Amino acid sequence: MATRGARVVVVDDEPVVRQFLQIALSDMGCVVETYATCEEGLARAQNCDFDVAFVDKNLPDGSGLSICRQLADANCKVALVTGYANLTSAVEAMRHGVADYFTKPIDLDDLTARLERMLFQLHLERSNRRLVQELQDKCSELERVAARDPTTGLFNHSYFHSQLDAEVERSRGKQRFSVALIAIDRFAAVNEQIGHTGGDDVLRQMAELLAPQRANLEPGAVWPIGVQDIVCRLGGDTFAVILPGASRAVAASRLRAFRTELGHHEFGHGLPVLTASIGISQYPEDGDNRRTLFQGAERALAQAKSLGGDNLLCFEAEADGPRSNAEVKAIRALGALLANRSVRFAYQPIVSVRARAPIAYEALCRPTSAAYRHVGDLLDAAARTGRIVELGRMMRSVAITPLTALQPECRLFVNVHPQELESGALLENGADIHSVANRIVLEITETDQIYDYDLARQRIIDLRKLGYRIALDDFGAGYQGFNSLAMLEPDFVKLDMGIVHGITHDSRAARLVRHIREFCDGEGILTIAEGVETVEEYRTLLGLGIDLMQGFLFAKPADPFCAISVPMNGRDPVAAQ
Repeated sequence: MATRGARVVVVDDEPVVRQFLQIALSDMGCVVETYATCEEGLARAQNCDFDVAFVDKNLPDGSGLSICRQLADANCKVALVTGYANLTSAVEAMRHGVADYFTKPIDLDDLTARLERMLFQLHLERSNRRLVQELQDKCSELERVAARDPTTGLFNHSYFHSQLDAEVERSRGKQRFSVALIAIDRFAAVNEQIGHTGGDDVLRQMAELLAPQRANLEPGAVWPIGVQDIVCRLGGDTFAVILPGASRAVAASRLRAFRTELGHHEFGHGLPVLTASIGISQYPEDGDNRRTLFQGAERALAQAKSLGGDNLLCFEAEADGPRSNAEVKAIRALGALLANRSVRFAYQPIVSVRARAPIAYEALCRPTSAAYRHVGDLLDAAARTGRIVELGRMMRSVAITPLTALQPECRLFVNVHPQELESGALLENGADIHSVANRIVLEITETDQIYDYDLARQRIIDLRKLGYRIALDDFGAGYQGFNSLAMLEPDFVKLDMGIVHGITHDSRAARLVRHIREFCDGEGILTIAEGVETVEEYRTLLGLGIDLMQGFLFAKPADPFCAISVPMNGRDPVAAQ
């Protein structure tokens, strides 16, 4: 009999009905439970481990429809029982998802036939549900296999390129992100030494270093470490990472942490310490589509390998191609310079000509390594290797060393690269200068490299809370400087040398300086003229209302802090006005 073994629940307040259904259903081979109230029925419905429920519509403590509602999505069938049959109540019952509708008194033969029909429908539904679940499981497994590298469990080449396309679309006009390619140095020699089985084990360990505990995550899942980086194996010895929202400086910082772990990791098999070469490209500066971004990272990786491996390089279009011996030497020397702090500083005064005294000094870096002709070479090498943040932190630490010898009323200007501002490194790793923040002016250079002004503005707000003041360097050299002035609201602006040197013979430059000074005065911003070298420049600037000046006319950079002098044929230029 189709009803044998079926589990049935009866909820009815009439003892005669409960007894009838108990006997009739038991004779059909069903396992029957009976309840008399709505409260009991609701409690029993919470654990839906039965096949069919017969529920009286009108119960003494509530409507049986409330039980029907609770069981609407359950894996069972519900039949409503009523002594007052009409079309309205039947329609209402169907709206609550009941499978059948009985009127009292219940006919035994009718009960048997309709119960068999409900159980048959339930069997079909459960079978279909199982088939659907099996199909979904199979599809998920196929998707997992299609998106995964079988050796490492990481995402594969195909998935990487599809996600790179998707990340370009997500980030378009909104934020930067970076792409990194990582290749194990001299992996062919590893395979020769320990065989391909051992090589596969090395690849799996490398994957775990790049993406700890990620192997079992499905595509689109959030990583346990809280960063939605997409880590893939492209094939052979090459891995790839998409770093959403990360500038090249942030990406380089994360991947340098990986290289540190790699340098301490023991792969076994009698292998020496393994190294990796890394190439990074950044959206949108290095490419605004999948192809150009990937090619940029490939070229940076190739150049990192060409330097002998164990290098991280960021792609730069103007530096793409063979590198000169001097550039190679500069890149290779950077690690030693950072470790040995091989820089010194000269300090040039920023003078209030009316007060006839310096109000601050700017710390100007002078590399001591023979690999760098000037600080520009050092900064270029740091930018190419993604070490701007690391270099900036070291240079500021050295720059503030003689601060105690500076007059208490003077501040010290130290340079900050936009990559440092964007990465938040000043807030996270600036403890060595936080203690003297109220004497430090952070001078932001290369403002044309600021991409996210909202983020930069928030960083400045946080830095001001620590006591720092902010200056913009080379102001007036282009439109981007004016955008920075409006968005970042600095405490100082330093006029670009090109404008200063042009004011004595270019009336437009002079008008521009006057307008900048008037705007800054209205906003409570102090204006500094940089590169003042002649008396004519000095006098013109003073006539335009500029009081703060810096340049060879007052003092050349010196170590540590020099006095100011303004030789003008024995005459004081201030008094001469």
